[in-house]
Amino acid sequence: MKISSLLKKLSLDKQEFHYQFESHPDYPSNLAFSDTLNLLGIKNEAYILEKEFWDELPDEYIGIVDGTFSIVKKEQKDYKIYSEKMMSLTKNQLYEKSTNLVILFEKIENRDAKAVSTFNVILYMLYISVILYSIIKFTWYETLFNILSLAGIFISKELFKQKFGTDSSIVTNICGGNNATAFQASCDKIFDSDRTNILGLKISDISLVYFLTTIFIGLLFPFSSSVLKITTLLSLTAIAYSFFVQIFVEKVLCKICMTINIILILQILISISCFTWIEIDETFPIITIMLFVTVFLSVAYINSILLQREEYKKSSSKSMRFIRNYKIFKHILLTSDQIEFKSTKAFFVGKKTAKIHISLISNPYCRFCKNAHKLVIDLIARYPVDVSAQIRFNYVNESQDSEYSELLSYFKWNYDNKSEHEFIEIIDRWFNINNIIEINKISYPLSAIDLSEITEIGIENMIAGLDLTPTIIINGYMFPKIYDREDIYYFIDKLVDDADFNLHGL
Repeated sequence: MKISSLLKKLSLDKQEFHYQFESHPDYPSNLAFSDTLNLLGIKNEAYILEKEFWDELPDEYIGIVDGTFSIVKKEQKDYKIYSEKMMSLTKNQLYEKSTNLVILFEKIENRDAKAVSTFNVILYMLYISVILYSIIKFTWYETLFNILSLAGIFISKELFKQKFGTDSSIVTNICGGNNATAFQASCDKIFDSDRTNILGLKISDISLVYFLTTIFIGLLFPFSSSVLKITTLLSLTAIAYSFFVQIFVEKVLCKICMTINIILILQILISISCFTWIEIDETFPIITIMLFVTVFLSVAYINSILLQREEYKKSSSKSMRFIRNYKIFKHILLTSDQIEFKSTKAFFVGKKTAKIHISLISNPYCRFCKNAHKLVIDLIARYPVDVSAQIRFNYVNESQDSEYSELLSYFKWNYDNKSEHEFIEIIDRWFNINNIIEINKISYPLSAIDLSEITEIGIENMIAGLDLTPTIIINGYMFPKIYDREDIYYFIDKLVDDADFNLHGL
């Protein structure tokens, strides 16, 4: 499913989305799509709605346009469609191309913008450094030659990434132009027709090896003009092969292939007109060949690692479809004995009438509990009506040191005297700073705090054998150990809607 523009519009990672979507037991259904959005933080509801009511829809929603999930955004008279690509449709065109399914979604405000990866920052700095070094060290034509090699590396790297499912705006723009559908199809057809397999590398991968080799030669070896001239002339075979496949075999032109060919041709022209023949050491050709082989094997190794990762993801997706089946999850969940707690007042957050109640067995000195707390609080924030929780610290007064008692006193004072939000904040602050002096500065118990309720909770935990932290209990049933805690996001909607499972208030 090609929904690049939709994922970009929602600020979702493409690889993460497809992994979660394809591992859904109902993939590729509408339910699987909706559940995946929920899992990744895009709260949504799906409806079958006759088009006569579509004028009442919000300005932005998700529908199925031309058989593909798409974001539909109302403009003045037309509609912007974000799916495989972005396009504009009139109201009549939209209605003709759409099914009656609409998904209303809620964008998470202030979502963290995807930071530019450290790798890319270093890479761009390296590009700039190479250009500056070439300008200072070499002649204008040698500098231009190196810049062309960098351009070839950049495009070939983007092709290499795209092979493993990472969208490249550079490749899309070059292949798309003003006629994205036709030209993108042409590029895809050429790439799909490439049956080359040299240690797992295709022709597009070998272009990366070629440009990396030429940049290393141009930068590291002085007086290498003769070798570069020979190398560029050898690239004529690759250019001829590329044109032959495009014109005579596939009978379509690939714009990205043409771009790489133009770079190669420009380098040939520079080498013929500007590079001079000079006598070279007899070992230099051997060094050049060794450099090429080293770069080739390095790229082949990276390629094999990424291929293995892709195979693992496919295999994992199939396994996850089974384990993420709600019926299986519910069956495993209900196989444990139900635990009933009597002490349910202290450190209770959320609505008493919530359908799903989570008991979090915790310890403020447990480093793994921090993420469990964040998970539970996030669930309450996402489902304020349907999910509640009680934080149950493993505390027995007689066996605890004075600092633990002091810390829980601060928690209890905040719970009794401040808002729920402020109580949650102080626990979150503790897990972030882990410094009782700092907690003391923002808590003001004027007298000793009665911790008998907290002690009762600790004793109940101990009697139930709940000594491991963090432990999550849902409506009295222990969250199955074979699942990751984060998998609760995957099942929470179904748990809420399951009338046989949910509570009717505490």
